[in-house]
Amino acid sequence: MNYIGSKQKIFKELSAYFPKHDIYIEPFLGGGSVFLLKDLAKYNILNDINGEVFDYFTIIKSKKYDLLKEIDELIVHESLFKYYKNKERTRFENAMYFILKNTFTYLGAGDTLKITNWDIQSIKEKTKEEISIFYEKLQNAIILNKDFREFLKNITIRNKNDYKRIFIYCDPPYLESTNKYTENWKHTDLIELLNILKDYQKKGTNFIVSEHENEKIIDIAKDYNLNVYEIKKVNSMNKKINKEIILTNLNKVNKLF
Repeated sequence: MNYIGSKQKIFKELSAYFPKHDIYIEPFLGGGSVFLLKDLAKYNILNDINGEVFDYFTIIKSKKYDLLKEIDELIVHESLFKYYKNKERTRFENAMYFILKNTFTYLGAGDTLKITNWDIQSIKEKTKEEISIFYEKLQNAIILNKDFREFLKNITIRNKNDYKRIFIYCDPPYLESTNKYTENWKHTDLIELLNILKDYQKKGTNFIVSEHENEKIIDIAKDYNLNVYEIKKVNSMNKKINKEIILTNLNKVNKLF
């Protein structure tokens, strides 16, 4: 699955910064590539405000075999996308639509089939394999469908010492990006996120926030006394080279500043 903003291609470099933890919290689950690839923590608390994302993962967890059967019987054609896009969908149909548009359409928009020499069957098999891995890992996870503020502020930690066992990984939309996937993410949202994370930090929690390097982000990191590390240079949708960076309270070597 090629979910917009996926960290699959940079996971090796990114995960090198992950600290040891027993409790894993991810407020912006998206396509789930980080959760899929990382070692499973003892406790996993996942969230995304997007209803399609939430339905996709909850259906995997509760109706895996029905989903796999539907994929087996799937005939990929453009009218199928239009059918799913324009109808009032059940939660199961929402999960199927999520799979379809993020696997077979340009930039996951659900409008235009990718023009490529596919091997449809091999793509189906790869998708089913990914779903099966998710299924096993999700048995040890809680999934929620909330705004990140409500999600992070309402996690109940009974023992104050457990805050030191938590690692929070955040992959919100990139600030200053100019595409429809990030247009609802504002400077004020990032500031609110960092304020919440700093409250966790005071209790001993480590966190990482993924971003693209730009002057505004660097200034924000300095204001919050966060460390900034370059993960990898990546090609953006407009063919521009961006630096994938992280903002974190963790101390490592090779900081950007």
